[in-house]
Amino acid sequence: MAVEPLPKITVSESLDPTDAGIPVEFNSSVSGGTPFYNYSWYIAGYGYVGYQKDLAYIFSQPGYYNVTVRVTDGSGNSASASILARVNGLPSVTIHAEYPNIDPNVTDSFSANVTGGTPSFNYTWYVSGSPAGNGNSLAYSFPSPGVYVVRITVTDSLGQSASYVTDITVAAYPNASIIASSTDLDANVSDQFRASGFGGIGPYGYEWIIAGHEFGNSTVSYAFRTPGNYSVQLIISDSFGKDASTSMTVDVRPDPTVSVSWSGKPVV
Repeated sequence: MAVEPLPKITVSESLDPTDAGIPVEFNSSVSGGTPFYNYSWYIAGYGYVGYQKDLAYIFSQPGYYNVTVRVTDGSGNSASASILARVNGLPSVTIHAEYPNIDPNVTDSFSANVTGGTPSFNYTWYVSGSPAGNGNSLAYSFPSPGVYVVRITVTDSLGQSASYVTDITVAAYPNASIIASSTDLDANVSDQFRASGFGGIGPYGYEWIIAGHEFGNSTVSYAFRTPGNYSVQLIISDSFGKDASTSMTVDVRPDPTVSVSWSGKPVV
């Protein structure tokens, strides 16, 4: 009478690692023993999960799971094998923008940060609905002022995808104006000039040119020493180096004079 060797069993899985929510198949292979075979599958933390030769299973949560199959042959002899299933969470992605607020025609940089999912990843960037690039980063220059929607869609190797959007505000180019306390005054009287503007992205830099002198504050006080017409120039620069300039004319009058005449006749 022939004696059959004791049964042996091995187990393999179709996806390693896998994503949560993705079906994965565990396959058993038996050698030795006496047919027929009965199978029992167990997953640590979940207990008994199946009785077929192979097991199809969907993990709902990421983690590491010990999957065990036990086979019992027709003679009552048994063997078991285990495999460690690695389950990743579903992919999630966020965007880091170097400049959430920016000027037109200045290059902004975006990077995608992916968590979960199973490498490798495919990236697709969109700007206001139009494809703008691939890869985990994007360099982009916005052509005109407005609010733009930047979206990234990432897809992992198992076809699971995630998206994220962020808004970028593109300011108008800076504009400059001068507010003067007076544009018509006497010599040696202090005049005050204040920079006013809109657009661009702060902080701002200021450059004044008054009668050949340069100043760097947003407000300047200056007294013209001699009469004449003077040009007051202002240049405003924003944080991206975009600038705007303007000028105004100040009329400076001579100091008032007084004269006294005498007729030479005494007053009685």
